Amino acid sequence: MNKSKTTLFLFLGILIIKVLSVFLMNGPTIFPDEACVVQIATHFSQNFNLASCAEITNRPAQSPFPLYSILISTIYNFWHGMSAYYAVLILNALMVSSLVFPLKTIFKKFIKNQKSLHFTIFFTLFIPAITSYEKTLMTETIFLVLSIWSLGTYIDYQTTKSKNKLISTFTLAIIASLSRPFGFILPLSFSINELAKQKGKTRIKYAIISFIFLIGAVVLMQYLLPGIFSNLQYKITSLGENKGLTNLLTAFVNQINSFT
Repeated sequence: MNKSKTTLFLFLGILIIKVLSVFLMNGPTIFPDEACVVQIATHFSQNFNLASCAEITNRPAQSPFPLYSILISTIYNFWHGMSAYYAVLILNALMVSSLVFPLKTIFKKFIKNQKSLHFTIFFTLFIPAITSYEKTLMTETIFLVLSIWSLGTYIDYQTTKSKNKLISTFTLAIIASLSRPFGFILPLSFSINELAKQKGKTRIKYAIISFIFLIGAVVLMQYLLPGIFSNLQYKITSLGENKGLTNLLTAFVNQINSFT
């Protein structure tokens, strides 16, 4: 069978299994966080305006980054209650199933046998680290999907050297960074990797472009997502309480070690 058709059938098979499993869910499993995501989505669908959980409910609450809520907000124009809940989970299933394609790009660098490649992709998309978030209305799902898509696109760029692939990589990475507090590490990692590959004046050129792009992204994020930096500040100050700083530094060290 044609390799492209096999991948398409794999995608459809995984999608069908994941959609059917949606209806085994009886309701939210992490209620406070999921309720906050839904509150923001419902408010946005009704008013086309972003507001934090605290503003909507008039109660103290830490709001998630709103990208995921914006994505699912359209659903709340058509459905409510459990119908909307299942619709969002089906959307999650579709997004996660689409990872078949970037995972193939990533894994085929290490697995040459086609059967082994497709089995690996299949089992990867059913590991608990993916399925546990996929069955929730939380921002981790969209961050996971965009991160893997950006990595797959970047690996594809390494082969094709297409500028469009590089632009797509950074576009996906920046969108992903709008979904989680420390999402900025993703485009930062790609930038460091690209800078490390350049030499002389070209490296300086890349550094200047990256800096200008970073400033523009910061201004855009503050305009589109008011309060985003106070949220990030809260996350940073809490790093010492859960050893997050150690994990963050380890991630940077691993990135630097990958260049040697």
